[in-house]
Amino acid sequence: MISAVLLGTIIKKQAKDGLALDFDKNAGVLVNKQNKLRGTRILGPVVKELKKGKYSKMTSFASDFRN
Repeated sequence: MISAVLLGTIIKKQAKDGLALDFDKNAGVLVNKQNKLRGTRILGPVVKELKKGKYSKMTSFASDFRN
């Protein structure tokens, strides 16, 4: 079974610290059952909330962060 993790959506989201987040397009990555990436890098920004939790290793593959 292959799942996906959403990295950003077009819909504007208000962060807990009051910052508004919005992306130009929807983005996601494919992961396997162990929540490991199926690829070797992530092109484009990811949200910093991924650093906290079970997807923290994904941030090392990202080229940019958004608050």
